Amino acid sequence: SSEQLRAAGRLPRIYRSLDLQFASGHEGVGAMAHALVAFLVSSANANDPEVRATTDRLIKMLVQRLTHHQVWSYLLEAGATNPRSVGRRLLPLLNGSDLFGHYLATSSAARLVAALSPVLSAPEHAELEASVMRASDPFDQNGAHTQDLVDTLLGQLDPSRVQGTAARERLAELDGQGGPPPLPAPSVPSGGFRPSGVRERLAETNALGESDGSLLQAMERLQADLISTTSGGSDEQRSARQRLHGSLPALYSLLIPPDPAIGQPVFDEAFTLLVNGAELLATDPEVLPGTDLGEQVLGILTAAVPKGDSTGGGS
Repeated sequence: SSEQLRAAGRLPRIYRSLDLQFASGHEGVGAMAHALVAFLVSSANANDPEVRATTDRLIKMLVQRLTHHQVWSYLLEAGATNPRSVGRRLLPLLNGSDLFGHYLATSSAARLVAALSPVLSAPEHAELEASVMRASDPFDQNGAHTQDLVDTLLGQLDPSRVQGTAARERLAELDGQGGPPPLPAPSVPSGGFRPSGVRERLAETNALGESDGSLLQAMERLQADLISTTSGGSDEQRSARQRLHGSLPALYSLLIPPDPAIGQPVFDEAFTLLVNGAELLATDPEVLPGTDLGEQVLGILTAAVPKGDSTGGGS
């Protein structure tokens, strides 16, 4: 990373970076990341106080030096699996950092919240609640998605343990509306040769605030499946093509017919994903004319043909 070390007291920030599988020497990089997390888990659960102290020192070093989203996700997931040892040590890193709001880490952080809530002491739980209430997406310049993010994280807390008045009142409001949003789907790689993910591209054009959270999640899900159809092993590629049978209709249902509330840049980004997915499914022998999915694929590809294109016989 070309980023300079953060000053003392600064919390984790996540910068744009390639996924580990696309980095030079990716096999070694990925293995080292997993080995690091495995070592931290082992050290945090050790009986020797000096070994546990080593874990604390390493985490402090990571806060200063580590900016890669996948390694943070590995560590957060390890905290969710080991909440009393690793997870509790990560608690101070959540308040005011990118680990809650950055879309490449928020899913793993939410799982950590769900795992920590039942095991923390009352003061620790109050600290966790404060972190949740302060959560924000670093790419959400207008704050349009901040409340959705906070509501999702609040939904991971054990309601019987919530202490803060603001948090309790908001949970009561959400209960009256059918409950908090569900646990976010696991974060997925944003691709090797694409410079950024869906949210980053929309943020670059100041269009992120024009889309609601469900539409963004559907776009990211479809993009992840598209990427996986050309990366990884043959089994993963086949699985990804099968997942397109669900992720393409999910986005289609949110985008078609067009909603006037969806801005043109957001629509264009989402429709491009639909076209890319439809092109793949058009060659899938399981996607047949007359089926719901087959008709969706045909409709997408037909709509993508430029007006006046002569290949269809003209008008």
